[in-house]
Amino acid sequence: MRDIRIESETESGRGWWFHARFEHACSATPQKRSPLQAPAPSAPQDPASAPVNDPDAPAERCADVHLSWADYEYWCHGARAPADVVRALIRFLTQQDGFEIPPKFDAATARRWFPDLDHALLSPW
Repeated sequence: MRDIRIESETESGRGWWFHARFEHACSATPQKRSPLQAPAPSAPQDPASAPVNDPDAPAERCADVHLSWADYEYWCHGARAPADVVRALIRFLTQQDGFEIPPKFDAATARRWFPDLDHALLSPW
């Protein structure tokens, strides 16, 4: 299981803001370049010392996540700490193929991105 660290938790008017750090595989889709753009020139390298760019390798990411009191209550009925709910949310999002987690989002928005999110978060509690 990927390590999901909550680095800060701040109460807001109707919920909490969390700053989370986690590993997430990069999109498997290669970066597109304009057909008019020439490839970048590369210097000859010793193959043994060339960096390995695995697009599916996990990279450390950060996100600021807002969790409202309403979503918190709906997902766990107060049975877990709010940070645990955010960890479960991020775990779910990192398991979605091809989805890039934005650097800042509201948990309610994630519910619209993935209609099955409610079922996934309700079942562990």
